[in-house]
Amino acid sequence: QMASSTVINKSMSFVWSIAIDKTNDSIVYATALEKGLYKSIDCGKNWSKIIDSKGFAFWDITISENSKKLWATASVSGDSLSKIFYSNDAGLSWNEMNDVPQIGLFQIEVIENPKEDILIVGGWDKGLFILEESKWKKIKEVDFSTISEIIVEKNNLIIGTWGNGVYKIKNEWNALK
Repeated sequence: QMASSTVINKSMSFVWSIAIDKTNDSIVYATALEKGLYKSIDCGKNWSKIIDSKGFAFWDITISENSKKLWATASVSGDSLSKIFYSNDAGLSWNEMNDVPQIGLFQIEVIENPKEDILIVGGWDKGLFILEESKWKKIKEVDFSTISEIIVEKNNLIIGTWGNGVYKIKNEWNALK
């Protein structure tokens, strides 16, 4: 027997990523492909747009362990033009990060570090990049055109690709040591 389901929102036609606040599960964020970034404070019953897409597709969102910091990736669909938006106040205000890799940003993962958070991003053009010590570096172990998933697992990265399988990369750079 199948479980029942309830539609909680149909206004966001193509939701690509959902993230739940780690300190309050009533707060939910969703990236709606060509509409922007949304937030719900009532478990998804009602949604407010917090960033308009302005021609960009929002693909992924990630939240820090204390739910104060958030990051979202956006790019022009089918193009390499990319943006990363971030919030340091639980999504109340947002800023755009400067000088991000123009790779059609698609996925983002964050390693929290007391000194400086480390971002790992992947796109559909030119593979995987890591931001550490304020510099973007290409991770050469994954040089595929499309990165579909990034997971931090202890001292490793698990990388999903479109058409090239799943890879486990051991830490050989500063970010995870």
